[in-house]
Amino acid sequence: MKIRVLFLAIVILFGIMLFSNNNDKDLPINEWDMMKEMNNTKANGDSLNCTVIGRALFDNCYDVFIKDTIAYSCDSLSLLIFNIKDPSNPIFLGYYDTANVNDGMIGIFVVNSFAYVADFIDQLRIINISNPAAPVETGFFNTSGYALDVFVMDSFAYVADANAGLRIINVSVPSNPVETGFYDTGESAMGVFVVDSFAYVADDYAGLRIINVSVPSNPVETGFYDTGGYAQAVFVLDSFAYVADDWAGLRIINVSVPSNPVETGFYDTGDEAYGVFVMDSFAYVANDDTGIRIINVSNPANPVEIGFYDTGSNAIGVFVIDSFAYVADADGGLYIIKFPMDGSGIKGNKSPNKVSINNYLIKYNNTTIDIYFGLKERGELILDIYDKMGRKLNTLNNSIVESGYTKISINKNDYPTGEYFIKGRMGDTEINTKIMIIK
Repeated sequence: MKIRVLFLAIVILFGIMLFSNNNDKDLPINEWDMMKEMNNTKANGDSLNCTVIGRALFDNCYDVFIKDTIAYSCDSLSLLIFNIKDPSNPIFLGYYDTANVNDGMIGIFVVNSFAYVADFIDQLRIINISNPAAPVETGFFNTSGYALDVFVMDSFAYVADANAGLRIINVSVPSNPVETGFYDTGESAMGVFVVDSFAYVADDYAGLRIINVSVPSNPVETGFYDTGGYAQAVFVLDSFAYVADDWAGLRIINVSVPSNPVETGFYDTGDEAYGVFVMDSFAYVANDDTGIRIINVSNPANPVEIGFYDTGSNAIGVFVIDSFAYVADADGGLYIIKFPMDGSGIKGNKSPNKVSINNYLIKYNNTTIDIYFGLKERGELILDIYDKMGRKLNTLNNSIVESGYTKISINKNDYPTGEYFIKGRMGDTEINTKIMIIK
């Protein structure tokens, strides 16, 4: 429901801009300097197990994407770029304004040297960010609807285009994007997440739509699930789709059989859930007026809230890396919130009573994916990585490891963006899990 209010607010803003005599839409240098001065302003909202360590103040902040040590956010008028090497001290680097009246940046996805921006009425914008201090638009595509979210995989940008459904754009040549296919989702496509051959679309009050995009020119719906609320965003990990379902909270849908998705569990977040990001065993929900909620989903049938931070205004989007949640708050700008995940986040007992690899934690970092094992005794650990076709790519470890906590790191630069399988053996136990590499 809040997104509809957002639409109205943007339309009103357009009217003001159209009839205003002020043509200086770009922020003057002194205003950007002032914003840089405010970057370190902290907040003092209600919280549990969370601490705000950094902040950038600006209005109309609807999304955030992190790549390496750079944060990409937006203020509806511009793409904003910050250096977050030190999360407690975000430093403003540069911005790009689409230079049109009909601005409304809402969704961001970054791959390599390009930021793909869902720019509401201004559709899909492709911005070269190889020089963060001077980003330049490379290309754009008119999607025909209202571009609200974008997910990029391989050579395609998948755009949640509101009433125009899912648009599939070939961006192999960023300066000349071309639509390959589209699918009318039936309602209003608000968010999109792509894994393997499926696009998962949060389709407002039509719930979750699962679209087979193995043939991009001919996408076909495989399954759907009525989430009960107004599906705003979706994040897919392993066999579950986590849906931010507006007033209906967080819905956890088993999508192991895409043609027959089944709800496994749900959590009433207490407000309107607009954004969701899942890492390790935690779902981070951008929950409108009550800020960020952190839900333990290690048991999907029984999710439990273990932390929160009340931003005091309108939390819309969230991106998590390391132990930091970057929260896009429409009225409060970008919040950088620390949640203690080290050690305490390891599954199972901290002192396992046998040689086993059932106690592990997968942690996503800027350049690596780290797998931590908790072992009471030393033993031989064999760990391999496979592609989604089941082909073995590399042996990550094949040696004796000591008792205690052992870390095995995967260099993300060694593999292209995509989904991979990790298979491990130690003693009489095995693990089989999936990881997603996004660069």
